[in-house]
Amino acid sequence: YKPGETGSYELVMDFNAAPATTTGQRDVVTIAVGGQATGRLEAGDLQLDAGEYGDIFVFDGSAGENISVELTSSEFDTYLVLVTPNGEQIDNDDDEGSRERSRIDLTLRESGRFRIVATSYRSGETGSYRLDLGSGGAESVPVVASTGEGRIYGVFVGISDYPGEANDLAYTADDALRVR
Repeated sequence: YKPGETGSYELVMDFNAAPATTTGQRDVVTIAVGGQATGRLEAGDLQLDAGEYGDIFVFDGSAGENISVELTSSEFDTYLVLVTPNGEQIDNDDDEGSRERSRIDLTLRESGRFRIVATSYRSGETGSYRLDLGSGGAESVPVVASTGEGRIYGVFVGISDYPGEANDLAYTADDALRVR
């Protein structure tokens, strides 16, 4: 499950057994940086805990690489999830206020296999979509190994309470924790 894990295992295949039933899990699709894919959320797809349909894509990334992942659809309210090799989950809904587009721009902090889940904001939504995985516009950031000396400090703040209720922002504390 995690990079670097080792150990022995046994794989047994019984061709006379009854076929296994699936619970909607479809094949995971590999997508290359610079690539795009089209798909469709529909009954029979993988279902998330709250009932949203989802399709899974994977790509191999390198630490310091800038990537952008964009999910667009005119048929449902898009929601995008990126899971890093160490299991951190980064989500985006409504990029720049658009319900038809979700986007994640990120400088990768580690190398390995990343998972993208193309899904919807609400349970049961279906429709076609387009997924783009691009290189970020900025140059890659060099990854410097820690020497274990010195300290690094950061202040991460999520301000959500602004004058009047209409201006309040949700999830800013979550964003500050993710940046940390």
